[in-house]
Amino acid sequence: MKQFKKIYRRVKRFFRNIQRLFQWAPVIWNNADWDYEYLLRIERYKLSRMLKSLSRDGVWADQTYSTRDIRICIGLLDIILEEDKPHRTYGETAFFGWKMTTRNGKLVILERPENVAYPVHVNLRNKDRFFPGSVDNGTSPFKDRLRQEKAMRLYNLIRAYNMTGWFD
Repeated sequence: MKQFKKIYRRVKRFFRNIQRLFQWAPVIWNNADWDYEYLLRIERYKLSRMLKSLSRDGVWADQTYSTRDIRICIGLLDIILEEDKPHRTYGETAFFGWKMTTRNGKLVILERPENVAYPVHVNLRNKDRFFPGSVDNGTSPFKDRLRQEKAMRLYNLIRAYNMTGWFD
C-alpha cells in the first residue's frame, strides 16, 4: 500500500509539473536578456501565482500581512512596468473624448466620456532624492519617471525586509 501511495504521488507531481511548465511557457518565451523589464515581469507572474496559492490554500493561520505585502508588490510592479490604469490615460490624452462648447463666453460640457482617469498625484517635494540637481518642475514625462523610481525603491524595500517573513 505504501508503494502505491509513493507511485501515485510521483505521477501526480509529474503531471502538476507539466501543467506548470505550460503555464510558465508564455512568460519565459517572451523573455530577453538585455533589459530588467523581463525580470520584473517574471517576478510579477510569480507573485501573482503565490497570491492565488496563499488565498486558495491558506497555508497558515495569520497570512493577512503576507498577502497584503504581495498585493502591494504586484501593484508597484504594475507602476514600474507601466501597466497600471492611471498611467495609460495619464497626461494630455486623459481629456480626449470630451465634447465641449462655449456659450456666452463660458465653457459648457456637452458629453463626458465614460472611462476618464485623471492624472495621478506625484509628490515632487522629494524629487532631489531620486534625481539630484534636476530643474524639471513637473512635466508629464518627469512625473512618470519619478513615479516609477519611487515605486521601484518601495518595491525593493518591501522585498528586502518582508519577503523572508511571507513563508514563515
